[in-house]
Amino acid sequence: MDVVNPISLDNEFPLPEDDRGPFQEETMNSQNGLIKPALPGGFQDFGPREMLARERMLRAIERIYRSFGFVPLQTSIGQRREVLTGGKPASMRMWDLRVDASRDTTDEAQRVTARFDLTVPLARYVAENMGSIRFPFRRFESGDVFRGESPQKGRYCEFRQFDADIVGAPTGPADAEIMLCMTSVMRALGIERFLIKVNDRKVLNGFAARVGFEPGSDQAAALLRVMDKVDKIGLDGVLAELAGKAASDEGSFAFGPEQLEAVRGFMTLTDGLADNAQRLARLKGYFAEGGVGAEGVTELETIASLLSAGGMPSDRWTVDPSIARGLGYYTGPVFETVLLDAPKFGSVYSGGRFDDLVARFTGMSLPAVGASVGVDRLFAALQELKAVSATEPDVDAFIIRMDEALMPEYFALAAELRANGLRAEIGMSHQDMSTKAQMATALDRRAPFILFLGGNEIAAGTVQVKDTATRRQTQVPRTALAQELLTRLDRTA
Repeated sequence: MDVVNPISLDNEFPLPEDDRGPFQEETMNSQNGLIKPALPGGFQDFGPREMLARERMLRAIERIYRSFGFVPLQTSIGQRREVLTGGKPASMRMWDLRVDASRDTTDEAQRVTARFDLTVPLARYVAENMGSIRFPFRRFESGDVFRGESPQKGRYCEFRQFDADIVGAPTGPADAEIMLCMTSVMRALGIERFLIKVNDRKVLNGFAARVGFEPGSDQAAALLRVMDKVDKIGLDGVLAELAGKAASDEGSFAFGPEQLEAVRGFMTLTDGLADNAQRLARLKGYFAEGGVGAEGVTELETIASLLSAGGMPSDRWTVDPSIARGLGYYTGPVFETVLLDAPKFGSVYSGGRFDDLVARFTGMSLPAVGASVGVDRLFAALQELKAVSATEPDVDAFIIRMDEALMPEYFALAAELRANGLRAEIGMSHQDMSTKAQMATALDRRAPFILFLGGNEIAAGTVQVKDTATRRQTQVPRTALAQELLTRLDRTA
């Protein structure tokens, strides 16, 4: 299946005038007719070293998810367009999937589009399998998602997310459970200096009502979208945009001085307060007259008490009324995780409650909450912080091909090692097969052991083992080789 140009579904995200698009790059060398081996803009490859480190990160995340009782789910990259958009104009540019021009269709119901996150496909899956799912349904999923970003550093058209969600549990316990899981994930990755910022969309809706917008209206949604940019453009940038920019296609507005001061006051409401109890008290006073905002504060108070009971350190999370989260399907608590030593990366682990998303398909609300690791962004941040190890060996043992006639022996030896859980590689380059060249390859593979098996060793029933760390070479009985290597690696078969 070919992936073609992203379709712009909303004028809010136009391409710059000079943006030729990721598939309009020059791919032919006009002088020799060879195809340029380059990716389209907005996409990236990961080499073996990066993949090994990423796999370790993903395994650590999965271990935590499983420890909280989450089970794996895999949804398709391809989804019906109206499933992803809810049958409404989209708030982002998306990628269509097409087989060929003859199969192209303008029928919205039949068009297949690449998922932009893992949450909407989850809601569709739950709605489609409602009769066979026992609730609450705890699922985790890791996969690539696609967005029509204008390619630039740190913004990709394809990136990986790793989600955990609880569907069928009301606000409070499930939200606290997700936050405890987020904390465990970060610590499992060796990250200690992080902060989970928490707010509630009901709190934000209450604020929107105070400045004159009906909660859930297009103008309220536009206001929250601008507020959500605070980590990118700062509070002054938010206020400047509200003061003079058309904030939505459905209805533009410009804030006057009093409204701008109300925004500033709300977004800095808890600044300087020492702990979450004080922040919640300040919010509670702000919504003393009740309404939807007060409901949101009550939800946050419940979560706070459960986090305390669950052993969540008080310095790991903070109530922050400036957190909005851009996606329109959030209905309650929302979360963002920032790295205190790398704040420029923004949120690396975020999510919230989406009680009405399944209703898109069933007509009935179903409580749900979850969070998503931005794998690529978090990995990039860990690389910058030098918290990613790229030293894991590709193989445990590299077998030097000393004699072409002994290749069957090398295959037999590799099979013996692999049967005991060891990773083994046989030298077989199509270029330089000298011992020196093979040893260089072994070192490049970061093999802890290089094995030599010639005629003398076969006759003696031994293998020469070179330890690449100590540079010591010893002779080991072949029958004991696998166990000897496992012992040196501090592993069991």
